[in-house]
Amino acid sequence: MAQWVSATVLPETGALAGFIDDRADALAGRDLEVPLLSGITTHSPQPDQLHVMAIADPKAKLAVGSSLLQRGARFLTFIHPRALIGSRVTIGVGAVFCPNAVVSSDARIGDFVTVNLGCTVGHDTELGDGCTLSCQVDIAGWAKIGKGAFFGSHATVLPRATVGDFAKVGACSAVLRSVDEGTTVFGVPARRVA
Repeated sequence: MAQWVSATVLPETGALAGFIDDRADALAGRDLEVPLLSGITTHSPQPDQLHVMAIADPKAKLAVGSSLLQRGARFLTFIHPRALIGSRVTIGVGAVFCPNAVVSSDARIGDFVTVNLGCTVGHDTELGDGCTLSCQVDIAGWAKIGKGAFFGSHATVLPRATVGDFAKVGACSAVLRSVDEGTTVFGVPARRVA
C-alpha cells in the first residue's frame, strides 16, 4: 500500500510521513523508508495530514477509523490508476481500491472499504462500511454485503445474494444465496463453519 500511495498520490501532495500503529514493532523486518510516527491511540491528527486506511481486519479498521475521525483526521479515498470505477458509483470516506479492481455502475461502497488486487464488484451492489475484499474476490450484481464483512481471496458472491454484518467468507468459497450476520462460511457452496 505504501508504495502505491507514494507512487500515485504523493508526487502531487507531498511525501508519505509514516505509519501509526500501537505495536512498536509493527514495521520490523520491512524494507520501508518511512518511520513509525506514533501509536494509534496517541496520534494527534493535524489539519494538513491525509490518512490512508491500511488495516484489513474489518472490526479493527472501523474502530480505528472512527477514533481518528473523532479526533479530526481526514482520510484519503485511494483509487489506484489501474482500478476501474463505473458511472454513478458512490464511495465512502477512506475506501481503498487496489490495482486492477473493477467496480461496475451504480454500486454503493461504504466508508473504509478495501477492494484489493483484481477484485470485481458488480452493478448495483452494496458494500457496507468496513468490508474487506481480499485479492480476486468477485461480488456479482445486486449483491448486498453488510457492514464489516470479510472475504478471503477468490471468494465469489452470486447475483442478489446477501452477506450479513461481520460475516466471514473463506477463500475460494461461493455464496449462492445468503450468509447470516456474524457467521463464517467456507466451501462450494459456502456452508457455515462457525
